Amino acid sequence: MLSLDYIWNAVHGDLFFEKIFASDIDWDEQLDRRDTGEFDENWTMNHDIVQNAAEARRFPDSEIDKLREFAFKKVFAITQNPDLAGYVSDDFGLIGEAVQKHAATPWIRGMIKDYIEGTFPISSRVDENGTDE
Repeated sequence: MLSLDYIWNAVHGDLFFEKIFASDIDWDEQLDRRDTGEFDENWTMNHDIVQNAAEARRFPDSEIDKLREFAFKKVFAITQNPDLAGYVSDDFGLIGEAVQKHAATPWIRGMIKDYIEGTFPISSRVDENGTDE
């Protein structure tokens, strides 16, 4: 079962964010790719699903806030890009809340998998049925 401890330990692992964001990539272009098309639609749809999920909270909201803050600070320190850091913080906020409410959809689990595998998610790899796209 997906847990906040698993996510917390992963992001605090050896160079977790550095492996993803230390490369010389045009991050603004990557953010533009996320904002157009299916990724943005899926992110918004999954955010709505999590927001409307039952209030079966497994841990306090402050734990999600800590995760978001840690992600923002690490990514900003690596890239000096506040927009990118904000997107990553939002991703980990969505992930944290999904775990908190037992509402991690296949799409959200796909986004987690991207991060764990060292990839910044910019496309949808899993549809609403859990099928790779």
